[in-house]
Amino acid sequence: MLTRSLKTFLTVARTLNFTRAAEEVHLAQSSVSDQIQALETELGAALSRARGLAWS
Repeated sequence: MLTRSLKTFLTVARTLNFTRAAEEVHLAQSSVSDQIQALETELGAALSRARGLAWS
């Protein structure tokens, strides 16, 4: 599961867009958000910063 979450995170980081990342990894956007949140919880650190509708 961690490998999948990391792949999803890297895709979001590369595209800077949850929807585009979801399309690339063949998941629903909500599943991408859930995976990023679970990864942040597991690592105990925020991995992203929301900036309006953008991601950084």
